[in-house]
Amino acid sequence: MPKPSHIERFWTYVNKSDGCWNWTGRTANKGRAYFQANRRRFIAARWLYEHFNGPIAKGICVLHSCDNILCVRIKHLYLGTQQENIKDRDRKRRGWQVNKTHCPRGHEYNKENTRLFGPNKKYRACRKCSVLFSAAYRLKLKKGESYVGYIEKASANS
Repeated sequence: MPKPSHIERFWTYVNKSDGCWNWTGRTANKGRAYFQANRRRFIAARWLYEHFNGPIAKGICVLHSCDNILCVRIKHLYLGTQQENIKDRDRKRRGWQVNKTHCPRGHEYNKENTRLFGPNKKYRACRKCSVLFSAAYRLKLKKGESYVGYIEKASANS
């Protein structure tokens, strides 16, 4: 029996539905879909895009309009730069930090306790933790000691 072509083998790992066509083969690197052909490992969506559309220039990524990294449906794939991908992620508010409601020390992110900074005010910091850190740092300078323990003590009292 002849060996199946790469594209025939590729489709055996795809679960087609009305929406996304999800990859059921190997995944790695935070759930990214991988496909092996000619003894090389490829990102599945990129391999498929190149199979149908030709080579992709260096520095260009295959992006998903559906935001599903396992999707390999050609209609859901388009080309863009890493910077465009990041802007798309921020615009759609799907970054991993977006859903956090409290800082690592347990203070709530709300209007009074959150300081926005950076380009386009897209980063945030806990005001209470900033005050605690500054006070602990000043104590360290004054006493010549480590300030880490002071932050923990001050955080417990707030």
